Amino acid sequence: MMKRFTLLLISLVLVAAMAGCTSVPPAISDSGEDSRILLDWYINFSWYSASFGNNAVSRALTDKTGVDIRFVSPEGNESVTLNTLIAGDMLPDLVTLGWWEP
Repeated sequence: MMKRFTLLLISLVLVAAMAGCTSVPPAISDSGEDSRILLDWYINFSWYSASFGNNAVSRALTDKTGVDIRFVSPEGNESVTLNTLIAGDMLPDLVTLGWWEP
């Protein structure tokens, strides 16, 4: 019974995750011009200060995929910042949390 419940739960999570992937804009426009896609990635650690595009690997990823990433991290209390983003309906495209965080 527990095995069936776990399988059902995993299936529901995968279906919900795929539902958010329905409208992805193209990386290159029809006119042949190179258009970049900017993704905001919230990292819920105030000590995190990395930026994207400052090394050869991230530049190569952007050149190959057309995706640029803007990392966002809290300046103060992590839980307050995340709660503010949720309450203000301003969630970024990607969110990274620690496994221990609710």
